[in-house]
This record gives sequence, C-alpha cells and structure tokens, in this order.
Amino acid sequence: MIKRLLILTSLILSSLSSLAQSENPRSILGEEFARTELERSLAENSLHNVVDGKKEIISDSTSAVEIAEVILFRIYGERNIKKQKPYEVYKIKHYWSIAGTLPRGSFGGTFLIIMDAIDGRIIRITHGK
Repeated sequence: MIKRLLILTSLILSSLSSLAQSENPRSILGEEFARTELERSLAENSLHNVVDGKKEIISDSTSAVEIAEVILFRIYGERNIKKQKPYEVYKIKHYWSIAGTLPRGSFGGTFLIIMDAIDGRIIRITHGK
C-alpha cells in the first residue's frame, strides 16, 4: 500500500514538473521572421495588406478614442487626459480629430490628436498650456 502511494505520488510530481517545464503551447515565429517581414513590407508594395488606402481601419469613434487614449496616456499621463473628458470627437473627411475639454471658466490647455482613419497614421499630437 505504501509502495503504491509512493509510486503514485512520484508519477504525479513528475507529471507536474514536466508540465511546468513544457514549451509554450503556441507557435512562435520569432524575431527573425518579424525582421524579414518588416523588410519585405517596406520594400514590396505588392504584398497583401488590409491597409489598402481605400477602406477605413478606424471607422468608428469608440475605436478612434481607444487608440488615441493609448497614445495620449503614455505621453501626457492617464490622469491628465481623463480629466479632459468629455472629449470632442469629430470625423472630417477620413480624419479623426479628438480634443480634450475643460470645465467652463477654467484655464489651461487640452490635448489634440488627429489620426488618419484609413491607415491609422498620427497626423498631429499637441497639448496646450
């Protein structure tokens, strides 16, 4: 009985340790693949690309604000940017213009970010004083 218990315990422990040491269960292409694809993408315009200059990849205001906030939080701080809500969000032609607001009668500046809805390119980022 004790011998069986020891064998069972040993099997369980070896199974657990092999699980802990197992490789990542996902296929990883690696940095060299990423480097090669970057070089190909910069050199060859004919490669398949969802960004085709025709369809908007940032097509709704919610997505535009989420993308803008990621960038703005990193530059100006999350607390600073969130204090400027509600944002003014306008889509003009194929550009998103997103700006912070201040309470009436207060002084200071707000952010402005302009993004291309077609390719996601940042056209301008600024913050008034």
